[in-house]
Amino acid sequence: MLPCVPMSEFAELVDAHYQALFRFGMSLTRDVDRASDLVQETFCIWAAKNGQLRDRSKAKTWLFTTLHREFLTQRRRAAKCSSGSTCRSSGGTVDRESWSWEEVSVFTP
Repeated sequence: MLPCVPMSEFAELVDAHYQALFRFGMSLTRDVDRASDLVQETFCIWAAKNGQLRDRSKAKTWLFTTLHREFLTQRRRAAKCSSGSTCRSSGGTVDRESWSWEEVSVFTP
């Protein structure tokens, strides 16, 4: 079993990087709602992966890379949808229907 990331550590991570991630998301999307969604999805991916990053000093790099990859994934998916192919209903890389906040071990004491 993977070690759980304490809630306080997760909150510190969000506090430390949210604004910079949001600004980066805005630079990519030019849309407040989409930028906010990208940041939220990035932290959801972090939570789903249970904070597996071994070197916590690289968290900022991991978060920015993940946000950029999620942006590219969403853009590719949107391009596929607009070209007439079948679109999946899930908006991100984390299947939101298969988990809930209560199930993410990051949030359990």
